[in-house]
Amino acid sequence: MASLSISAEDFTAAGATPRAGLRVRLQVVGTFTVGDKTLSHTPWDMVTDATGAASTELPDSVAGLGVQVSIPVWAGFGFTIAGYPDEDLTITGVGDWVVDPRTLQPSTASLTAWEATLAQVQDLLSAENVAEVVDEYLAANPPAKGDTGPEGPAGPAGSTGPQGPTGPTGATGATGPQGPAGAAGSPTAYELRGTGSPYGVLTPASAGIYYTDTAATCGAVRWVSTGTTTTSWMIVVGDTGWRDISALAPGLWTIASGGRWLMRRVGSMVWQRIQNISSSATGLQGTLIPAGFQIDEKGDGGMFQATSSSGAATGAVQMYQAGAVYWWPSTGTVVRAPIQYTTADPWPTTLPGTAA
Repeated sequence: MASLSISAEDFTAAGATPRAGLRVRLQVVGTFTVGDKTLSHTPWDMVTDATGAASTELPDSVAGLGVQVSIPVWAGFGFTIAGYPDEDLTITGVGDWVVDPRTLQPSTASLTAWEATLAQVQDLLSAENVAEVVDEYLAANPPAKGDTGPEGPAGPAGSTGPQGPTGPTGATGATGPQGPAGAAGSPTAYELRGTGSPYGVLTPASAGIYYTDTAATCGAVRWVSTGTTTTSWMIVVGDTGWRDISALAPGLWTIASGGRWLMRRVGSMVWQRIQNISSSATGLQGTLIPAGFQIDEKGDGGMFQATSSSGAATGAVQMYQAGAVYWWPSTGTVVRAPIQYTTADPWPTTLPGTAA
């Protein structure tokens, strides 16, 4: 079997850099004749050794075939450095084939064979069916696939696709911090503001008008109109706080140690607390309850149970019209009496007694 050797000097002379591990491709190539052609063998590779040289055995072939030797150019095999027929033009030629890349020509003994082959190739290229022959040859001998080239640049961005379906609703997030307070609203025709009581002073345009006393005069803050007169104002929010009216008691009454008479109005409700007070007479005691706190009962007014300091019932205290108070316990009895009733009086313009 014939063999082929390439030295480091051969690579240098051919313009290649000899080095270990350089892959060299070989292929036995046939000659073409019109109407008859010999296809090439499958290519195979040999690799240079540590000295930069390489050698390989050649497969047996028919007479007239040559060997094409290529070294890699970039990612493929495109630089042919030799191509020679068998020296003796026999199937089992012997001896080494020494490649001379400087001439890229066959040996002198084989030159006649190559000239004959060249004439056949020229005839083939002039034939009418050259395209068909070439196609058939390429189909039977597809070029070897080269190494993958470098990745090319990214292409332009494609157009935006259609919008996808709406996803499910996410979980409710945490409550954010409270924002700053808004500016104070402006009063309207149905929401009035001022200082002092509107009763007897301000004429409402209709029922349902609200008025806020920003000074909270005598404890009254919020009013609502029930008509269209200056006296149609009714208290909505108001509190006089507890007032001590002990000093208003007439001379018939005696206030024992620790005793006092307290009174308070919230809205239309009035509370009184009588504690440790006695009288030298029964019946009418005089006008004690001032305007703004008087009971709105008709007829005999309201009767309230009185008890002694030990809790025993001792009679009653009666709140009468126009602020009159009747005393029905036994003469000289020290009594206590919790009193509670409603009033229809306008809100007081002054507060009686002293703050308790």
